[in-house]
Amino acid sequence: MNRTLSEVAKWTNGTLQKGINGHDLVGSVEIDSRKVEQGSLFVPLVGEHADGHQFVEKALSKGASASFWKRGTPNAPKSKPLIFVEDPLKALQQLAKTYRETLSARVVGITGSNGKTTTKDMVSHLLQPCGKVHKTAGNYNNHIGLPLTLLRAPEDADWLVVEMGMNRAGEISLLTTIAQPDVAIITNIGEAHIEYFGSREGIAQAKWEITEGVSQQGLVLLDGDEPLLNTLAAQHPSPHIETVGFGEKCDWRVSGIEAEQSTTSFRIDRLGSGFSMPVLGSHNVKNALFALATAIYAGVDESQIAEQLPSMQLSGMRMETVTGAKGETYINDAYNASPTSMNAVVNWFQNEAHFKRKIAVIGGMLELGERSEWYHAEVGSRLDASKLDYVFLFGKEALPIYEAAQENFPKERLFHTESMEALQQFVENVGATAETGILLKGSRGMRLERVLPGR
Repeated sequence: MNRTLSEVAKWTNGTLQKGINGHDLVGSVEIDSRKVEQGSLFVPLVGEHADGHQFVEKALSKGASASFWKRGTPNAPKSKPLIFVEDPLKALQQLAKTYRETLSARVVGITGSNGKTTTKDMVSHLLQPCGKVHKTAGNYNNHIGLPLTLLRAPEDADWLVVEMGMNRAGEISLLTTIAQPDVAIITNIGEAHIEYFGSREGIAQAKWEITEGVSQQGLVLLDGDEPLLNTLAAQHPSPHIETVGFGEKCDWRVSGIEAEQSTTSFRIDRLGSGFSMPVLGSHNVKNALFALATAIYAGVDESQIAEQLPSMQLSGMRMETVTGAKGETYINDAYNASPTSMNAVVNWFQNEAHFKRKIAVIGGMLELGERSEWYHAEVGSRLDASKLDYVFLFGKEALPIYEAAQENFPKERLFHTESMEALQQFVENVGATAETGILLKGSRGMRLERVLPGR
């Protein structure tokens, strides 16, 4: 962004400190004083362990054009470029909302229990023929990160692709009001953060909030294989809602999936072309279908999409393939895990015919609340000894997987440990060859990427 202090104050219902030049420009927005650059606007957020107002003078000394200051907070620096606001966080959100309204760019908003980042990467890639695309960096997808993502968008961007995450009901409603998406995507309904919602129905209702901010001529894309979303769609009928998935009733239906070592090919019933991408997993085919439907809506020709898909790259640790010293293939999907994504990836791996030997390295899943043991045990009950050679389980949360799997899995091929050193030793001793696939899947806190060679 490139706005004057007077404009920033007006947009946020703020008051510029007397004697300060309102024509000075703000070129960026920061919440971390260590990242402030010449021309930044510093936003002093109040957290559990620190009050950002303590760092305002440091930010100004580093070249910040100005800083927000919460009205009523004592010891405001005199004669400094401050903008007094009721609440710095709400001012940040309002600033982002107003800035988004000044842009000509169209916005894609993505929420869902799993697959948000993968879908974001895919959408951004397929929209490249439409011009300049700006997307969420890292995990900047909450009530702080999304406003920062929007404020960092170039003024000449053609498309903005943003993630919307949540921990509580009402959070997606806030984010969609700020971003005002032209395309809204709900990738799926899983069990992530179920401890805060009580049920999958509660999660579905919270994800549905994304539709509140969609423009009148916008498009809503839903997981058509999810009954909860189909029910909500029936309760809120609209010609602008389309479904994506494997079921016969889906508006965008994928079929003919074929996988090789690091490539997946598929067809889409309503289009004539076949497609191929350098990403594994049928669940990622559905993510690609969301991206493809978005690109078609944006005006990208299907031949362009077929040309774009093979060069697609995803963020790290999402079905990332790594070749080991003996030619074995590691499938690193260790960025995060929920029961939905865990079962989808394990099911794909068990049925993947390319690998003659298969080793699953599974870490515990976090933030599942009271039903954590049940969800882990369900994963264990689905492990198929006829399709997996070894299963290595890591972390105390994974113990119920081990206990449930023992009913169907030979003990000499099933191991559990809470020691990363032991886990690494297990994997090193399996006698991997070029025909071996090793899956890594677990919550971020498990850090299973430490199993990879050279880590």
